[in-house]
Amino acid sequence: YKENYETIAMSHTWEDKSQERMVRYEWQKNDSVNYITVNASPQPVAIEEGSITEFITEHYWGYAVVSKFKTNQYEVTHPKWTHYPIISYHIQIDFEQNYGASFKHLQHKEPSSVMLAEGSLITVENKSTIK
Repeated sequence: YKENYETIAMSHTWEDKSQERMVRYEWQKNDSVNYITVNASPQPVAIEEGSITEFITEHYWGYAVVSKFKTNQYEVTHPKWTHYPIISYHIQIDFEQNYGASFKHLQHKEPSSVMLAEGSLITVENKSTIK
């Protein structure tokens, strides 16, 4: 599909307690250790219709630029997901090292949303090319 992805080794920690679920993903990029940690409700709930979480998790089309004049389009299918309401979070990411100089401005910004979704298997289907 000509997606422009980079893979990198990550570690994770999941701790379930009676009052909260803690999830942490950590990776190293060059000389920086990066991580995202969330503490969330221990029980998943339905994703609210019209929410930013629904917007992020419930889109079913992907696009990848192939060239100046061509883009791949593909359909992603999966059942509707649930999410764990966030209690607290901590994010330590060197945005410039991970994503390039144009993302450096995010280093000291608060995120507009933080979510922990219960995903599922997906399918990728119906690839077509837009010219």
